[in-house]
Amino acid sequence: AVAVLDINPVSKGHVLILPIEHNPDLKKIQKQAFTLAKKISKKIETKLKPKEVKISPSCIMDHCILNILPIYKNESLNSERYQASQEELLEIQKILKKKSNPKTEKKPKKEIISSEEKQKLWLPRRLP
Repeated sequence: AVAVLDINPVSKGHVLILPIEHNPDLKKIQKQAFTLAKKISKKIETKLKPKEVKISPSCIMDHCILNILPIYKNESLNSERYQASQEELLEIQKILKKKSNPKTEKKPKKEIISSEEKQKLWLPRRLP
């Protein structure tokens, strides 16, 4: 699935999830699309701070998509849409791409192998 910001959004941060496989049946939307939608909705909740984030499926031209709609007041998919500027979309994209807490890399522990274990250890010959 692919996630894109809607160019005619209902509210700030309106995202469309487009499953790669064409499927006109709402019941057969891929699990990966729902997983991606849940990840993005959590990110929208933490970064944009709406009251609520709704995930709602819809069909457009016999192709089912998922709408991730941040609700700030009382928006719905039937609410009035506006034309988003490219600058606004790029700003939202930057906000959603930022990593909140970079994880520190853990160094792997070195295992100490005794000389007896080294003798028992057998490795296959490497071919150049």
